[in-house]
Amino acid sequence: MDKTAIPCFEVQFEYSRYDWVQITAQNYKNWLHGLRPLSQTEFWLLWLLLAVAVFGGLGSLVFLGIAIWLALAWYFVVGAAVLIVFSIGMVKEIIRPQRPMRGLMDEMIFRMGIEEQAVERYKQRADRLFARQEAKGEVVFGQRYTLQLEPEGYVLTVDYPAAAGPTTRSQTHTAWSAVHVVHIDDHMLSLQLGEAGNLFVPRSAFPDDEAFHDFARAAQEYRSHASAGPKADTAIQALTHVKAF
Repeated sequence: MDKTAIPCFEVQFEYSRYDWVQITAQNYKNWLHGLRPLSQTEFWLLWLLLAVAVFGGLGSLVFLGIAIWLALAWYFVVGAAVLIVFSIGMVKEIIRPQRPMRGLMDEMIFRMGIEEQAVERYKQRADRLFARQEAKGEVVFGQRYTLQLEPEGYVLTVDYPAAAGPTTRSQTHTAWSAVHVVHIDDHMLSLQLGEAGNLFVPRSAFPDDEAFHDFARAAQEYRSHASAGPKADTAIQALTHVKAF
C-alpha cells in the first residue's frame, strides 16, 4: 500500500485533572501487568525470607535496647543497628523489588484476583494527590497539545502557557517503528513506546466516537505500514519561543 495515499490526521487537546488520573492509573496498570510473575518456589521462598527478615529485625531491635540499657560495648550496639537496617532492606526488596518482577504483595494481588481493585485504589489516591496539588497551585493543566499523524511517524507539539514571558513550544518527532502498540479504551487512545513511555490522547479531544476510532485506525495503519528501522528513531526539537496566544 502506498503510505502517501493515507490522509494526514491531526488532533488538538489539553489534559484535565481527570485525564491525568486516567493516565496515571493506566501507567500503573501497564507497569503491574508488565512485571514477571513469581514461580511457586519463588513465592514460598519470599514468604520464608519475609518471616526471617521480620523476626530477625524484631530480635535485633530487642537486642539493641538491651545493649543500650546494659551499656554493652559499642560494637554490640552498632551490630544490632546494622542488622535492623539490613532487615528493613530485605522487607522492602521482598515487597517491592528493584528488578522488573513481582514483589510478594504484587503477586498476592494477582493470586487473589484483585488487579482491577488495586488499579482503582491507585486511581483514587492519584485523584486526591492531583486535587491537593491543583488547589495549592503546584500543578497547572494548561499545556496545549497537537498530535499529527504522518506516514513516517507522528509529531507532538506542546505549547506551554506563558507564566513569565513568551509561550514556549516543544516539538517531538517519533518514528512509527518506535511505537509498540496502539491501544484504545473507554477513556484514552495510547501509543505505547515501551520503556520510552506512552503518549495518551483523551477521548474527549474528539467530537464523537467515530472520529476517535478513525484516528485510532489511522495510527494503527500507519504503524502497520512503517518501514523497517531502529526501534527508537526519535528526534526531539529544542524548545523555541513562539508568540503567545
